[in-house]
Amino acid sequence: MSSNDPNRRSSGRGTSVTSLWPKWIWVAVPILVVIVVVGFWWAILSPGSDGGSTKPTPSATSIRGKQATQGPTLQPTIPPATTATTATKSTVPLATFTPTAGAASTPEVVPSPTVADLAVGSKAKVVNTGGTGLNMRAGPSTGQTRVKTLAENAVVDIVGGPQTADSFIWYQVRDSSGTIGWVVGKFLLAQ
Repeated sequence: MSSNDPNRRSSGRGTSVTSLWPKWIWVAVPILVVIVVVGFWWAILSPGSDGGSTKPTPSATSIRGKQATQGPTLQPTIPPATTATTATKSTVPLATFTPTAGAASTPEVVPSPTVADLAVGSKAKVVNTGGTGLNMRAGPSTGQTRVKTLAENAVVDIVGGPQTADSFIWYQVRDSSGTIGWVVGKFLLAQ
């Protein structure tokens, strides 16, 4: 054997071992690995496969020819009751309250204002507004400007009226500060 033989191996110091693989294999194997990885990636994530996480976006041509149809609607069914499981209806009497003679209370009588008791020159108190007060207006109409709001239980002097407008009977009154305006008579109680 000669020392220039390409199949010969030498194992001494400073000598090289002849490669078992040709030089082109060191370039071809990485290229094949890249091609295989890209192929798997394309197979998994391509728009035509179901394995990918991305959804294909429909094109106008894929939608145009299809007609939407509705499938049957499923309704839950209740099996018919058998005679063995059918419960009988029972009637439960309702509790009733019978008042005793000692428990009766007398309701508080709230005087309802009467228009007949209201007269020019008399005093009246604002009542039955539910705490919201009574609007005093510039004229005998709900369309007139509000001058002020009289508080519940305020005492006023009747200086004019009665006049009928907007389905109400109106009285002209003066409050304790001297303000004069018109109010609805059903919220006044003669004093």
